[in-house]
This record gives sequence, structure tokens and C-alpha cells, in this order.
Amino acid sequence: MDIQFLVERLEALVVNARKVPMTSQVILEQAAILDLIDQLRVAIPEEVKQARRINQESERVISKAREEAEGIIGAAQEQAALLLQDQSILRGENLVDHQEEPRSAGRETSRAHGGRDT
Repeated sequence: MDIQFLVERLEALVVNARKVPMTSQVILEQAAILDLIDQLRVAIPEEVKQARRINQESERVISKAREEAEGIIGAAQEQAALLLQDQSILRGENLVDHQEEPRSAGRETSRAHGGRDT
């Protein structure tokens, strides 16, 4: 049984109980109260077990999500490293191309003026 339902039944027994005149006390039916207490004893452990199962499942899901996130981050870092490496290689090739252009141009100019290649 649901604990909330049992607590509401207990509350109803107290609210609807006979009042002792000129006091704030009530007269409760012992058998009904003891029956509810027994039901609460049975219901509480079951609800605690359910809460533990839910808690364990949520921890498992969170752990799996963390592992997946770490994998994604690792793959992204590897991809970023490869892209940086490719970019640095391309920059290196561009530098070599730019350094060779003035030499080539200088040779052509020197040939045009009748000079020799060095």
C-alpha cells in the first residue's frame, strides 16, 4: 500500500474521532490505529526498497552518461589534434611555397639579364 494513503487514513481517524469534552484530546479506536500501524510497517520497507532501486538505476544511468561523455570528449580532442596537425602541415607547405617563389623569380630575372644560375 501507498504510505501517503495510509497516513491520510490515520489522519482521518484522528480528525473524525470522538472528542473528550473540555479538552483537546480525542478517543481513538485502538484496533483501527494498530491495524494502520501494521500496514505502515509493511509499506515503508517496500517503498524504501523501491526508492533504493530507483536511486541505483539513476546512478547507473548517470555513470553511463559520464562514460559516454568522456568518450565523446576524448574523440573530439583527438579530432582537434589531427586538425591542428593538418593545419600546421599546410602552413608549413605554404611557407615553403612562398620561400621558393622569390628564388624562382630571381633566377628568371637573372636569366633575362644574361646572368647565370647559382
